[in-house]
Amino acid sequence: MGSKRNTDTKKWAISAFFLFIITKLKGLFVLFKFSKIGGTLLTMLLSIGAYAIMSPLWFAVGFVVLILIHELGHSIAAKQKGLPVSAPIFIPFIGALINMKRHPRDAVTEAYIAFGARCSARSELRHFWRSASGRAAS
Repeated sequence: MGSKRNTDTKKWAISAFFLFIITKLKGLFVLFKFSKIGGTLLTMLLSIGAYAIMSPLWFAVGFVVLILIHELGHSIAAKQKGLPVSAPIFIPFIGALINMKRHPRDAVTEAYIAFGARCSARSELRHFWRSASGRAAS
């Protein structure tokens, strides 16, 4: 019973630390607002903090990075087809999204964008698996 209480205390301490950082660095958030990746970084940190409450920090960081890789796959595929998209926005416990400023004109383009994330995530997972198992990534 005591170890569960210590774990809960650590999770709340991490949450309080992130909240403290957010309140003290208000000036930096103004700079984030004017940069292209500011919203993405801010929502990534918020998601990492939210996931860190319920799981270990290493898992939270890894999970959010994998979501980022997935969303960047959509983004890269859309840009290859000439569609303007926004930077990824993270929503804790739901995932992330990118906004298309213009919708695809046909189903083939839409499918290309949908499958672009699968291909990028699959290649990144393959790289992580090989590096974790000690084999050289090819």
